[in-house]
Amino acid sequence: MPRSRALYEIASTLRKTSKRLQMQYAKNKARLQAAIDFAESEELFKASGNERTLHFINCQLKMQIKKSRGRRYTMDDNIFALSLMTYSPTAYKLLRRTFALPSRRTLMALLAHLPMHCGINKNLIRSLGESVQKIDPIDKHCVLLFDEISLEPSLCYSKKRDCIDGLKHRGEIKEKKFADHAMVFMARGIRKKWKQPVAFY
Repeated sequence: MPRSRALYEIASTLRKTSKRLQMQYAKNKARLQAAIDFAESEELFKASGNERTLHFINCQLKMQIKKSRGRRYTMDDNIFALSLMTYSPTAYKLLRRTFALPSRRTLMALLAHLPMHCGINKNLIRSLGESVQKIDPIDKHCVLLFDEISLEPSLCYSKKRDCIDGLKHRGEIKEKKFADHAMVFMARGIRKKWKQPVAFY
């Protein structure tokens, strides 16, 4: 008899615990669904003043649950990541340990599709012209800077352009000598902080 009563009390306690956990589970599930509905609704966009930040957070929530090889980034995500890596490759490497960001190989492959040739880049000039249309006239004032950088002499065959890179190139004139330096020209705003490389030799 005492044994039966003890088993009954244990079963009763477990039943109450199970009921309490079921109620807690249902409550948490409802709260989670409400949070998901809110995140997918336009209310979150209205509550946030920075759409770029909100997009980054949503992207991280989706990408973190996927394997690195299964992640697919939009062009805007790749451009944003490329700007971060260009600003500081070391910092970008550190950020990739915490956030789901495209690999350096992916970003370099993206850059490989850009038509970059020695001389004045007409695509960059056109893009710069479109960008300055959105700013005030006084912010369009700029200076043309140039600087020389050192290069390690080497040769590389480009399958895409079917040519050998690494020789001295001055626009349309190409010499049969190794290039050991490059001259980069860049437009930089005087009043507003903006800059854009426009040519290299």
